[in-house]
Amino acid sequence: MVVAVAGEREKLIVDDGGLSAWRDDFALGVGGGLDDVGVDVVIGGTSRLVVGQPLVVNALTMTGDARLSHLETTGAAEAAGLDVTAVDVTIGPRAAIDVVGRGFLGDCHGAGCGSGGYRPGNVQTGGAARLVGGSHGGVGYGAPPSATYDDPWQPTQHGSGGGYGSGGGEPGGDGGGTVRLAVSGTLTVDGEISADGQGGIETIQRNGAGGAGGAVWITADTVSGAGSIHALGGAGAAAGGNGGGGGRVAVAYTTLDGFDRTRVIAWPGLGGPGLNGSAVGGAGAPGTVTFTPAAGARTLVLDDGGRSRGLDDAALGGVDGADTLDLAADLELRGDTVLVMHQPLRVGALRLVDRSVLTHAQTSNALEAGLTVTAASVSVGAEARIDVSGRGYLGDCHGASCGAGAYQPGNTPSGSARLSGGSTAAPAAAWALTRPTTTRGRRRCSARAAATGPAAASPAATAAGACGSSWPGRS
Repeated sequence: MVVAVAGEREKLIVDDGGLSAWRDDFALGVGGGLDDVGVDVVIGGTSRLVVGQPLVVNALTMTGDARLSHLETTGAAEAAGLDVTAVDVTIGPRAAIDVVGRGFLGDCHGAGCGSGGYRPGNVQTGGAARLVGGSHGGVGYGAPPSATYDDPWQPTQHGSGGGYGSGGGEPGGDGGGTVRLAVSGTLTVDGEISADGQGGIETIQRNGAGGAGGAVWITADTVSGAGSIHALGGAGAAAGGNGGGGGRVAVAYTTLDGFDRTRVIAWPGLGGPGLNGSAVGGAGAPGTVTFTPAAGARTLVLDDGGRSRGLDDAALGGVDGADTLDLAADLELRGDTVLVMHQPLRVGALRLVDRSVLTHAQTSNALEAGLTVTAASVSVGAEARIDVSGRGYLGDCHGASCGAGAYQPGNTPSGSARLSGGSTAAPAAAWALTRPTTTRGRRRCSARAAATGPAAASPAATAAGACGSSWPGRS
């Protein structure tokens, strides 16, 4: 319905009066959109307005239990994401921009089972294998996981579909879709913006894997409201299905007017709880959340919401190398996230909160690992840790064979003999903080740290120097 009142802007109103119960509504035509900056659009009731082209309007207002979405992706066609340009966007407390499960299909949702979950290019090649969650910003749980992809600062890709379950016909969940909002005025979110992955489908075996979270990319002058923005991984099906990885959410803004940044999340999907003796499924890895203010440092957040149970996460790359990864941003770890670095890291501020952990890869008989961080400041919360315990040289029998001796500097098995403990002149595992201007360590900052070279000071002295006056035992 179009309402035109003399002296006022035209209003396009889509309101089902609560009768359609969120059935897809193609009021602008199948695959249609709208390009009229002189029109205000109001969506109300339980209407679900589905658009296939950009929506360019003056103001978008969502009331009641209204939904706005894009077309569903199929095995034959990748749906265009939801693209809205407006002066102001208002999402009421029960309303939502909702593209849950509208990304790439899970395995068994397309032409057949076993070729993998669908991923960018709308192909199954390289997608999630059987029992493995879909990947996007974070990897899905299971082995081997499919690769992550997309730009954390300007994400535009759907989430990948999850792998199928124990038998044919156990579909994986579909990935989340994509949302792009360009708001020159105020974005008010009292409801939700959701690009979550779909959970594994509950069929006979009930162990399909979840799809990955999708993408939300927002640019706005002001962001306000008491709602949430998320791209969660889909949960594994109940009988031990594995969860999908989190998606990617990026918010660029001039002002946050009372909006809580912790309500912007890309948590992984939970594993299925297990039924009738089946094992509990594993949660995927967190996706990325980024904040880019018009003034000040930008921030990348990794937060698993306490779901991943401390599993290693190579979110910033899993290929070992000597080249420094420069984020050109602050880095914040939350929840139970365990970030594993495979190369030196340079950030602005490094913040570890909740029970998060920063560590390096496990040393093997082929790899000698270490953690090097260059930061302007480092803050480690009361229950958080920089922790490389047990990640140093291997003990005897952990390498190729037994009896040659434990591994030692040079990564050679010529160290401690049978029944003898290990020794150290250099550290068994090491980490270094380079040129911090301020560091705050509460309780466990580098409590297990060691010196970084054969001639370095004692571990306690090195840790105390890195952590500053709050190191235990110092005034």
